[in-house]
Amino acid sequence: MLDSETTTVQPSVAVVGATGRVGKHVFQGALDRGFKVRALVRNPDKLNAVGDATVIQGDISDPERVRELVDGVDVVLSVLGSRPKESMIVARGTGVLVEVTRRLETKPRIIHMSSLGIGDSYDQCRKLSWFFAVLMARHLLREVFEDMEVAERILNDAPEISSVRVRPTVLTGRSQAMYRCLVANEEPGKFFIARKQVAEFFLDAVHNKSWDGQAVSLFQA
Repeated sequence: MLDSETTTVQPSVAVVGATGRVGKHVFQGALDRGFKVRALVRNPDKLNAVGDATVIQGDISDPERVRELVDGVDVVLSVLGSRPKESMIVARGTGVLVEVTRRLETKPRIIHMSSLGIGDSYDQCRKLSWFFAVLMARHLLREVFEDMEVAERILNDAPEISSVRVRPTVLTGRSQAMYRCLVANEEPGKFFIARKQVAEFFLDAVHNKSWDGQAVSLFQA
């Protein structure tokens, strides 16, 4: 006898950067929500998550491993971060991800972590904090922000792939309220946002497609 209730099919997601400080919340949160989860990591031993996931050992620079990761999933959650002594890691990884995705018959959506201060959000960032926008983004962390600028341009140059560019403000590990979404020409919100709340936006955006094709500035609510 058939069950009369409609079975909900959970989405499948691929997490890039699952062992990072935001990525670990994305990875565990996806498992907690019942998503079908894949992750690409260089060292699987660093995955301290509870749940059943497909873990692929490899690097984002390897097109074969990236194809194994993303082929057949609904959404890619890319939370790549910079690495010490490795320049342009976000841009290079995003480039491989985009090129692999372009070749797929069914292309997953890409939700990509960037930062406030990138692209047209620079003025918004400067209104929030001159210190962060000028001293940090343009000087002390210049290479990191250049890396993220290039990564966003790579996504912008691939209109055939539906993507969301997520630009959180300054990240903190402290527990906070929910996130708040703004566009670049709106007045900025609060200075800090918890990494876990950034992860919540990524997970919510798996179902919510209202930001597809856009950049979203992310603040604490």
